[in-house]
Amino acid sequence: MDVEQTEIEERWISGPKLRRVGGAGAILLACAVLLCLAVACSRPSAASKHPRSSTGRTAGSVTPAASTATSQKVKKSKTSAAVHTRTLAETHGKNRTREKTAAKKGGTSATTAKPGTTARTTATEQKAGTTGGNTASAAGYQVSAVGDSVMLGAAPDLRQDIPGLTDVDAVVSLQVEPAIGILQQLRAEGRLGQVVIVHLGNNGTFTPEEFDEIMQVLSGAQKVVFVNDEVPRPWEASNNAVISDGVARYPGKAVLVDWHAASEGHPEYFYGDGVHLTPEGAQVYSRLIAAKVNT
Repeated sequence: MDVEQTEIEERWISGPKLRRVGGAGAILLACAVLLCLAVACSRPSAASKHPRSSTGRTAGSVTPAASTATSQKVKKSKTSAAVHTRTLAETHGKNRTREKTAAKKGGTSATTAKPGTTARTTATEQKAGTTGGNTASAAGYQVSAVGDSVMLGAAPDLRQDIPGLTDVDAVVSLQVEPAIGILQQLRAEGRLGQVVIVHLGNNGTFTPEEFDEIMQVLSGAQKVVFVNDEVPRPWEASNNAVISDGVARYPGKAVLVDWHAASEGHPEYFYGDGVHLTPEGAQVYSRLIAAKVNT
């Protein structure tokens, strides 16, 4: 009888124990083994799919917690940078604002000074050379000046033309009564010069009683130089009469600068209001006063 038809092929499998397996079972087992091997070979190993870094983490991978922390750090960094940039811009803007404000204050001209502002020069500033004028020691005496915005506009020329001018207390819209208070304060502080220049009356009436009060406050001065008014106001004539009469009552001590007569017929000395001085007018005004102070 043919072996293939009548007998089952027998195979011996080595092992601790020998076991007979039918030919068909052996074929199925072999196929199963080969299939498992094929599947195993077709899958890449975990190590080849995710190579690990030296820290034990898979290279290039980020855990969810790490990813969230990194994202928060990036956002925080961007926010900090934006805030820092904005702060620098704001600081720079404030500095620029402060610089512009400081430049405006330092460069405010006498004719544009706000009401209540004062042009004041001290002897220390003159010695430092900041005013362009001479020092009190060079002149041998000190000079003080009190007035309104007309004097304020000519203050630089006065400092240049009058040696020893230590204080120019010129205030916009100054009336006579407040001016007397300024003179009293200068006297109390020991800052009155031996020569005092007074120009008042442009902003209101000037009475004989006020004139005498000024002379009482300045009783210790050697000379008081009064400047009369050139102002297109109803009180111009009466104020000039008070000043002229007052000077006559204090001969040898009070002297008159007749600004009204000197400026008559010279519109070029004034701006459009007919009161405040152009540069040319300020020069003439200052020289007239200096001539009386220095004689």
